[in-house]
Amino acid sequence: MNILWQVVFLLLWLFRLLLLGRIVMEVVRSLAREWRPAGRSAVAMELLYSSTDPPVKLFRRILPTMRVGGVMFDLSILILLVLLSILLSIVAAQI
Repeated sequence: MNILWQVVFLLLWLFRLLLLGRIVMEVVRSLAREWRPAGRSAVAMELLYSSTDPPVKLFRRILPTMRVGGVMFDLSILILLVLLSILLSIVAAQI
């Protein structure tokens, strides 16, 4: 049973790593709007977005974006990251 918890922990940890990579790529895309990925970076972005899109889209449907003045904040990735950290700590306690 211990090996099962270790595999679950590894999968959650890898997903957290992908989610953090997505956050970095979204910040880069928002700061350098003229940058267009090509080659390996395009493949890396496709991997990041295709693996993290289903849960992010689910949370975007549940949680609407917050409007603060003229700016809209999308909290779905942040909430997903917090929930993932909680799950990681629960699974780590089982190991």
